[in-house]
Amino acid sequence: VRTQRPEFRPEETAPLEAEARSAAGRTTEALSAYSAAEARFGTFEIRARFALFAAAQGQMEQARALRAQIEPDSRHWNAHVRKANGPLLHQVDSALAPAHT
Repeated sequence: VRTQRPEFRPEETAPLEAEARSAAGRTTEALSAYSAAEARFGTFEIRARFALFAAAQGQMEQARALRAQIEPDSRHWNAHVRKANGPLLHQVDSALAPAHT
């Protein structure tokens, strides 16, 4: 889609492209795609998915920084938005939680 219609919903396709690159084992390209999407759009979903990717790569400092960027915005969410974003936010918080041994 991006090749044929680069203007097609870039905010929605950007995290999908990054996730596809990550799933294909192309972590350097995925990191680049997440970074570009976060810089361009800076939405909750992109930051959250980027934080999950970073945590999975062992880049906990970057994951924590992304989670910290989410915090101020989340304070202004209404109940509907909080409910909709809750599962993804919980995934991020779980990925950042210290491992229990």
